Amino acid sequence: MAQCPIPFYPDNDVAHAFTNIVDNFGACPDDGESDHAAFLAAARFYNNRFGRGTLKIPAGVYIVGRQGPPTSAPGWANPNGFVSHQNVMSLFDCDDLTIHGVLNPDGTTASIIRFEDCLSYGRFTTVGGTPMVYEPDCDETMCCAPSCANPPPSGCCPPPNPLPVNQSAAVGIMFRLRGCDRLTIRDLELDGNVRSQLLGGGYSCADDGIQLAYDGIVLGNQDDAGSVNQSLRLSNLNIHHFGRDGMIILRGPEASMDLSATDCHFDYNERTGVAWTGGRGVNFENCSFNFNSTGRIRSAMGAGLVIEHEFGSQCGDGRFMRCNFQHNRVTGMATNTKAIGSDVAFDECVFKSALATFPNLFSPTSTAVWPSGPYLRFNSCNFYGPIDRGYHNPQTAQTCNSSDARSTQFNFCSFNEADETWSYFNWTPVGSNYTVPSLVHMNAASGTTFYGCHFEAGCRSRFFQVAGRPNKEGCPACSNNIVFSGCRFLSHGSWGAATAPPLSMFTGTNVTFNDAAVSWPNRVRTEGGGLLSGIWNYRMNTGWLEGFDILVTGCTNWGGDTSVVELGGSSDAAAIQFYTTRPCLPLFENPDTPREVIPCVQNEGNVPSISPVAICNRQKQNHTNGPPEVGVEASIVVSDGYLMVELPGTFTRGAARMYDSMGKVVMEYQVNSGHNAIPIHSLAEGAYVLQVNGIIEPHRFVVSR
Repeated sequence: MAQCPIPFYPDNDVAHAFTNIVDNFGACPDDGESDHAAFLAAARFYNNRFGRGTLKIPAGVYIVGRQGPPTSAPGWANPNGFVSHQNVMSLFDCDDLTIHGVLNPDGTTASIIRFEDCLSYGRFTTVGGTPMVYEPDCDETMCCAPSCANPPPSGCCPPPNPLPVNQSAAVGIMFRLRGCDRLTIRDLELDGNVRSQLLGGGYSCADDGIQLAYDGIVLGNQDDAGSVNQSLRLSNLNIHHFGRDGMIILRGPEASMDLSATDCHFDYNERTGVAWTGGRGVNFENCSFNFNSTGRIRSAMGAGLVIEHEFGSQCGDGRFMRCNFQHNRVTGMATNTKAIGSDVAFDECVFKSALATFPNLFSPTSTAVWPSGPYLRFNSCNFYGPIDRGYHNPQTAQTCNSSDARSTQFNFCSFNEADETWSYFNWTPVGSNYTVPSLVHMNAASGTTFYGCHFEAGCRSRFFQVAGRPNKEGCPACSNNIVFSGCRFLSHGSWGAATAPPLSMFTGTNVTFNDAAVSWPNRVRTEGGGLLSGIWNYRMNTGWLEGFDILVTGCTNWGGDTSVVELGGSSDAAAIQFYTTRPCLPLFENPDTPREVIPCVQNEGNVPSISPVAICNRQKQNHTNGPPEVGVEASIVVSDGYLMVELPGTFTRGAARMYDSMGKVVMEYQVNSGHNAIPIHSLAEGAYVLQVNGIIEPHRFVVSR
């Protein structure tokens, strides 16, 4: 155990207090013991003097987090819950304060604040005086579960609404800031450590998650206008693996809050990397918002960044420069029509969707971005995977000024099916609108402009499915259209090596092209899936395209230069032959996910049920409907990123369930007789149990790096 000096407390009367979390407040890093009290003492010291100081956090790992019996004592939250908890550092009205760690020689953070293992998070109950994870008989994670008028086969009913508070357990917040000015936090790693917590049942009326307090940094208080923070500086922070959000901006001013985040990472959190819910004036530069909601909990929204108006002023005056929004479960960035009141610009950013088979609430596949709100500007950004949804500009003036400030703009951006390694499109997403996935899918996007953009499709996608506002008389004003100016479209034989699609490369209404160049080796297909008379390369200047039937006149000016290219030949057979030698890139999988899956013991798993697992000195509740004692024969083979399960012909159809080491269901997947590939890309490192429909004996396996 580390030997730490006896703390000595600084003079509270000095103009600027320089303190050290070890020397002055008694923290002892790297000893595996809790340092929570030291951080509480530091917060109390600076709250009493309203900031005016510098707190240094030396290199090492500091363990924090504290839960206890329900209490309303000062400093404790959730007084009526299953447990109460304490936040780590709550700072109120602190001005001119700097909190900083130290760096390793390679520039990574050497000062790590980590929530301790075995904290309770979610919904719990007590059986015979023993704390137990609350296990519903059916899907009780949503308050809007099916009514008892038509109960499912198990006969279960929906949970109470609202869910009982006394069953809730939250972990808390590392940094809670309210009413602070000129405060700096830098050079720290904040580790939520959700991988090592005891997860309870779902506790959310909105989605599949828990959504109780478990966050890295929370700014402001939703119902307190005086809690707005000003001139915050965040730099070189790594905020990851929190059970809810990496950072939440709860309250901001109509004027600029002057929030700056530089070289910060908001990755691997279970709901959202950053939730911006109010206030103007934010600047994020060289930050990442990656792999959020892809772990154990997967709460909605499942995005890297969410911009939504909830309290106080609208969001606005935001800039995201050279930021990454990659591989989040639902989307890289999401917003809505009421959230934004002034420009929010994304400059030189990269957006990549996630694995197409991630289970999503809102769309059949992950998307790169949801540009659903006004005042959005994307400049020189790269998108990989589909763009979903759009913003209908409500302007009514009959003008051809498509540069209205509220309309979405894409300037000099690229839209791609694949990068140099992966494809981000799946051939078989669910839902009629996604029968053929598109690079851009915006069925409500009047006024949107694409200027100088590049669209590149490959083996699995078409260019776009878009719709502006409908027109009743003649050609609509340009302000109702979606306009593509100076754009280039390139396909690498999208339909060459696969069945002809039911829709064309372009589908839309009220679309205007200005100087658009289209080129692909395979031949052009119309909306009905037919070939367009051998035209392979062409330029077009068109006006209104109603239903995008390009062979019908009426407000269209089809024509221009056409020329046949040599690639692919002049027939479907020649094109197919050409492209079968150029297969698609594999579908994206999380490059950070462990690739190797090792069975604990070969052919182990001949047990009648999932036994209670002792975790954190507690015992997991038995499942009400465990598997029977007798299973059927099944062949299970490990292959890169998949469990290959071969089921006998006597097996019809069922569900494969994956349990983590605490007995919580982390994945469900439909299986049939014959060959089944069960993806395990999203599983974190650890031990798991696979069970198929209650008739195949559980098989244990370990995912390791």
